[in-house]
Amino acid sequence: MSTHASFRPLAICTAVTALFALSALFAALPAHSQTIAPTATPPDTAQGTPAREYHIAPAGLDSALNQFAEASGIQIVYASALVSGRHSAGFSGRADPASALAELLRGTGLRAVRGQNAAFLLEPEPAPADLGGAGRELPAVKVTDRLVSEQNDPTVASAALKSNVPLTRTPQSVSVIERQQMDEQNVQSVAQALRYSAGIVPETRGIGDRYDSLQMRGFGGFGGNAVYVSFLDGLNLGRGLSYAVPQIEQYGLQRIEVLRGPSSILYGQANPGGVVVLESKRPEADHVNEVMLGAGTHDRWEGAFDLGGALDADKRVLYRFVGLARDNDTQVNGTKEQRIYVAPSLTLRPDANTELTLLASYQYDPNNGYYGFLPRYGTVSYNPNGQIGTGFNDGEPDYDHFRREQTTLGYAFTHRFNDTWTVRQNTRYMHMWSDYQTVYSSGYTSSANRYLNRLTTASLEHLDAFSTDTQAQADFQTGAVRHAVLMGLDYQMTMADRRLASGKAPALDIAAPVYGQTLAMPALASYTRQRTDDLGLYAQDQMTLGKWSFVLGAREDYASTSANEYVKHTSSYQFDRAFTWRAGVLYAFDNGVSPFASFSRSFQPVTSGTTASGSPLKPSTGRQFEVGLKYQMPGTTSFTTLSLYDLDQNNVSTPAPNNASYRVQTGAVRSRGVEVETHLNVTRDLSLIAAYSYTSAWVASANDTSLGHTPAAVPKQTASLWADYTLHRGTLKGLGMGAGIRYIGSSYGAADDSFKVGSYTLVDLALHYDLRNWRFAVNASNLFDRQYVAACASSTQCFWGVRREVIGTARYQW
Repeated sequence: MSTHASFRPLAICTAVTALFALSALFAALPAHSQTIAPTATPPDTAQGTPAREYHIAPAGLDSALNQFAEASGIQIVYASALVSGRHSAGFSGRADPASALAELLRGTGLRAVRGQNAAFLLEPEPAPADLGGAGRELPAVKVTDRLVSEQNDPTVASAALKSNVPLTRTPQSVSVIERQQMDEQNVQSVAQALRYSAGIVPETRGIGDRYDSLQMRGFGGFGGNAVYVSFLDGLNLGRGLSYAVPQIEQYGLQRIEVLRGPSSILYGQANPGGVVVLESKRPEADHVNEVMLGAGTHDRWEGAFDLGGALDADKRVLYRFVGLARDNDTQVNGTKEQRIYVAPSLTLRPDANTELTLLASYQYDPNNGYYGFLPRYGTVSYNPNGQIGTGFNDGEPDYDHFRREQTTLGYAFTHRFNDTWTVRQNTRYMHMWSDYQTVYSSGYTSSANRYLNRLTTASLEHLDAFSTDTQAQADFQTGAVRHAVLMGLDYQMTMADRRLASGKAPALDIAAPVYGQTLAMPALASYTRQRTDDLGLYAQDQMTLGKWSFVLGAREDYASTSANEYVKHTSSYQFDRAFTWRAGVLYAFDNGVSPFASFSRSFQPVTSGTTASGSPLKPSTGRQFEVGLKYQMPGTTSFTTLSLYDLDQNNVSTPAPNNASYRVQTGAVRSRGVEVETHLNVTRDLSLIAAYSYTSAWVASANDTSLGHTPAAVPKQTASLWADYTLHRGTLKGLGMGAGIRYIGSSYGAADDSFKVGSYTLVDLALHYDLRNWRFAVNASNLFDRQYVAACASSTQCFWGVRREVIGTARYQW
């Protein structure tokens, strides 16, 4: 509920963090067993047992051995004291049981020897002088498929439960987009990386791609209602009051995870349709260095590098340095995009149980392209004065500009106290500023539909955002149930200021535009400073009982916003609190099929508008039921998810019945849908990514013309297919081709459903060739140069889609 109570987030944050540290030091649970037996049938003989796929996350050795015994059906015997305090790095990949067990024990100082009845016995590794004497140790590891770390495994999610958990054990619809997929498709933004994912409609602003905005499960929008990609390394990036919205360079990312549906239990205030969590590239001991040069359409030139590795022989100090520079025009006349990006990082591993990674980035966008829009008539609908071209600029090329600079500095810390307790803390500070001035259209001056009415706006904004997330995780067992209990506290503080000016500009003839007309300096309309504080306390228990997986979590959030407006001399304060929770269940059959069901809630503060009494508005809330099936083909990383969901958003702000200047919270939006997504490795040479989404969304309650209608820019159906065929043997080894097709169904162009934006189908193509250390590639998006309108927000705001773009790249790796 909304109230004017106050709270002290920094004090609470400090106190709870201290409690977590004390609990980690003094509440460790002892090891629980000496013999681990499989929960099903008696063990088969390890020797000769066929290879299979394993996904065992890093954990205390005792916990890792439990997971291995259940997955393999092999009995392991050891003394509790022998494994106490030891940690396993885990193992993901395809191997026979003996080889997989050897990988689990790597670096622990222990080895497995064969005992009677096909069991394995654990014992300390012999001193170097004794090697070869026993003659009983495991054979050399022979992994039949490449080892896959959790950071590079598309079947393991790290963001959904804030720990590395196989998708087959995660009762939620989740997609993982790996670096390899981004490189194959040569994506130029995070939004482009989401093109082949189910349940998402990216690039709704078409050629205006300075932000990564999207629609998820029917929720999103434009302007103040826009949903942006806003989570990096598990922390909220924050956003300014208008145009100071960060955009993360995709070349600096290792992977992207899409969490569909309400995710407030771990991430706080969020869009009910879901969240997209980005993961930065981090140091690796055996890093493959890369330099890249590229050129393409619209005079595009770019260069990038990705360097890293170990700085010492013991691989305790690792580094990575990523950088990129890009310069290109766009399809809109008189516009340009430029970017400079660098991201150094350093990892310190003083011992086997402690890791600290320092992360920093700097990004400067001197020019950031086009962000305008055009009327319905001349784009979607017929205009007797002619169609407006896809390169038409409704602004003033010599006047318009958008500059943005963003700097981040943070760290990720992990320490394992013993087999039970692990603590983690992720922290980041970000500073950014944006300088924006533009002339933009606001419809036609008359029904003749020839002259564009134009306005000016100018905005200078600054944003400082501090985020931290402190976690304590306990891995233990009660009877036959394994628990991974996560307790956390996250806190975010943002300070934003904005100087906003507005005015009028001369009309523009769409048939014969004349630029360079005299413009009056826009007048200062507002000067606002705002501070927000968000504090969340959460707890979650992941429970595993044989083939059953359960998740139960709850969270309490406290959010305050204070603002001062210095032109109108007003101030405001708002305090909200919200309780959210979720529950999920999944059963993993031996054949790879895993049915699941879940329920989850979310919340979002509403900071604009008041009630007739002047009271602030309560947060909107989300509620979702989801059921589905997951299937991972045994022995492969091929993965398919089918989900059906029922999603509601309530407490939505809508105009008051008797006075539209005020708001009431009787609004509601409903969304029902079906999604299927598959990542399939057909052969060693051929891989497929396919997705289909059916979304039925409508405004269930409102006091305006949106009642009963589908929100703008929400297509009922979308589908996509991407295939890559690469030769791995023979004379043409290294030669490959990728091709994709994307279908976006028709959508409504206004809140009252007064007109429709037509469907469109786009084709993408990639040709690539690996030759020794080189990789040469040519990628074409919208290969057949389809002219289309991506979406409309209203009858005066329609967005042309991106026409054909061709980019060639050369990468040298060593």
